[in-house]
Amino acid sequence: RGDRLLSGHARGLGEGATDQAQGTRPVGCRVSPPRRACRHCDREWGVQVYHFDRHEPDHFARAEPQRHPALYAAHPARLDAEARWLGSAPEEMARRAIASWTERASMACDDFMALPTRSPVLAEGPGFFPATIAPLLADPRQAVWLLPTEEFKRASVARRAKLAGVPVSDLARARENLIVRDLLLGQQIAALCKFFGLTLFHVDGSASLATMVERVAAHFAPCLDRLSV
Repeated sequence: RGDRLLSGHARGLGEGATDQAQGTRPVGCRVSPPRRACRHCDREWGVQVYHFDRHEPDHFARAEPQRHPALYAAHPARLDAEARWLGSAPEEMARRAIASWTERASMACDDFMALPTRSPVLAEGPGFFPATIAPLLADPRQAVWLLPTEEFKRASVARRAKLAGVPVSDLARARENLIVRDLLLGQQIAALCKFFGLTLFHVDGSASLATMVERVAAHFAPCLDRLSV
């Protein structure tokens, strides 16, 4: 049910998340704003938290070539690191990500339906695009997106040593492709948030992690207060 779902999306903000498809390991111990906000909301309202990234292996395993062509094609067994990060222009990489993550978001919706109905579901992750989430919402305050500025994104990629250890022939170009891809995704998300009248917070590093968590929690509070009654 749409009144039970709350969604938080962050593109390129995580500090310790593992990207299964690219084969990287977590770097550092800090927690991203969306995940810290999920913990806060869980403590305050007892929500059920769904982390999109953590379900990637299961979604790959469930992908069928006819029903999920983009996700099926994106499986690491069929798209190696060299092809993933250096085989296409960032524009094509963005289109591929949107297609495969949209198929995964549909799987996530099936996952939501299997969860107990005792409490709201707070879902977070990069694959919840506005066009997918908007039709599911009973109230626009049930969703929020966090997007990094280009400067913040580049600093994050460098700080986290993204793609380190991934077998590519040109690490610098692969990282640049990753950055440009994510910025393109961010541009589309911003445009769609405006179109659907959904909330977007830009992240430039000027606000502390605690402040960002408070903003996200305050955004969700009216819906969570209502659902917790």
